[in-house]
Amino acid sequence: MVATAIKVAQFDLSRFCLKEDGAEATQSLNQLEGVMDAKILEAGVTSYISVTYRQGTTNARDILREIRKLGYSEAKYVPKKDKDDIREILGAEVDKFRRKFLFCLAALSPVLILMWVVPYSVPSFLVENQIINGVPIYILLLLVFSSIIQFALGKDFYSGAYKSVSNGSANMDVLVVLGTTAAWFYGLVLIMIGYDEMDHSGMDHE
Repeated sequence: MVATAIKVAQFDLSRFCLKEDGAEATQSLNQLEGVMDAKILEAGVTSYISVTYRQGTTNARDILREIRKLGYSEAKYVPKKDKDDIREILGAEVDKFRRKFLFCLAALSPVLILMWVVPYSVPSFLVENQIINGVPIYILLLLVFSSIIQFALGKDFYSGAYKSVSNGSANMDVLVVLGTTAAWFYGLVLIMIGYDEMDHSGMDHE
């Protein structure tokens, strides 16, 4: 009788998994033929699921297909490395989000300065140097920096929303994209049709 090899595979769910959802997912996976144990590995920002299975009875591809059927449409297999450790995976995830945070902070800082420092230190800058349709240059600067934040830093939300809609569902990415894009587009429309800074700033109370 040939011994059946026992394998362990890890899958990135690509989003945070609530405790109740994790319990439901692991319960469903544990009912699959060949699966010996399935458990959620929480990582704060995102969650991973570890599955122990009998090779030959099932495989990582079939398990991944089942995970996606459970609603984790963006789940992906985490290839095993020479030093496969969940701490290394989480460390790489933390580094990724740290870089994104620092980039976002660098793009957001000029916006905060334009909104909260310039109006009180150089108020004349708000209405001077009008460029297009009566729009002052500081509004155009806000548009540039906010667009960087919206589309460069928000590309993961757009990607997630597209994949979700393509699969016939709507997740939180879709909600975030709809809300932020509507706000950004509304600001763009104001710039295109003209923008009276005096009226919108509340400086003219007559």
